[in-house]
Amino acid sequence: ELVLNQRIKIAESLLFAIQRRGDALDTYGDMILAAFMRIPHQKEKPNENDRLEIHEATREYFNCAGDDEDEFNSDEWMEDRRRRIQTGGPIFESEENDLVRASCILVISELITKLRPEIAST
Repeated sequence: ELVLNQRIKIAESLLFAIQRRGDALDTYGDMILAAFMRIPHQKEKPNENDRLEIHEATREYFNCAGDDEDEFNSDEWMEDRRRRIQTGGPIFESEENDLVRASCILVISELITKLRPEIAST
């Protein structure tokens, strides 16, 4: 079984290939679409402890405040906070399946928009 990073890299590679619209898309697009439509997904919901851990760790990640008031107002601190906000936050183990599912949906939607209608509708 592939680990999370491998699944994400596969989705990124497929997105890149789909967006380039190479000749292979017309040849293999329907097979890729069919394969992604059949991917089973586990529906694991985080328990209350996971939710609290996610909430606390995410709050700490985005606040990233130091103990020193001067550090809190520094340009370096503001830049660090801006970077953290742009990255979207940490990924937790209980969220990994959702991340893979989102990657699959992105590949499917990109395929549907790029494939010829007669291929995408089959």
